[in-house]
Amino acid sequence: MALNRQAMRQHWQRRSELLRRQLVVFWLRATDRPHPAQVVMVDGQPLLHLPKVFSPQSFTTALVLRNRQRLQGQRVLEVGCGAGALATLAGPLTRTFVATDISPEAVHNTRLNAQWHGASQVTVLQADVLSGVAGTFDLVVFNAPFFPGRARNEADRKWLGDDGRVLTAFLGDVRRVLAQGGKIWLTHSDVADETAFFALLRQHDMNWRQIDARDIWIETFKLYEVVPADSHPIPGVGPSQGMNST
Repeated sequence: MALNRQAMRQHWQRRSELLRRQLVVFWLRATDRPHPAQVVMVDGQPLLHLPKVFSPQSFTTALVLRNRQRLQGQRVLEVGCGAGALATLAGPLTRTFVATDISPEAVHNTRLNAQWHGASQVTVLQADVLSGVAGTFDLVVFNAPFFPGRARNEADRKWLGDDGRVLTAFLGDVRRVLAQGGKIWLTHSDVADETAFFALLRQHDMNWRQIDARDIWIETFKLYEVVPADSHPIPGVGPSQGMNST
């Protein structure tokens, strides 16, 4: 009897998580409407936001930005730079900053914002995940599309990760661009499939820890620091231990 009650609780918990995920994706699609080029405020600074480009005012972008002091003096690679909020506002803190995106509109948007704010350390490249990226970096930042599902159109690519294919491609190649002792920052959400996310990290022999989080409405956004298990272990966290609560 107790086993049946436990199974029922697990069933309804899964249903609740699925419904919450569907609500968030529906809201994202409903609010992602065409807009003209516009200037928006991000952390008190004006940034240009071009049509078809991921918003520089997203909650995950804000989560990464509030940790930008950690980038001081580092060689940084950002994959999926969108409108270039991190590149523009954090670039001047870094030794070098390379920003990439698969979208030509995003690449153009980032270049315009970096030039506008005089972020001379920033280099912007068009790239599909890590394809064509050369050199090694102390920190690789990927504000990846983390919701499960296949993108139906260009807009969906901003948040649907093709059922893990995007993150799999990234994790399969990221060691090539990591300097000795280098680290990775990945954003995620408790509304997305965290079980699959951690399974991918284990599959690619990564250690991780949560370094920041932000609660918004029915969702908690999280920032993870990830490192290859064989090069820079994080105590108590990794493929055999699972997720740290910090």
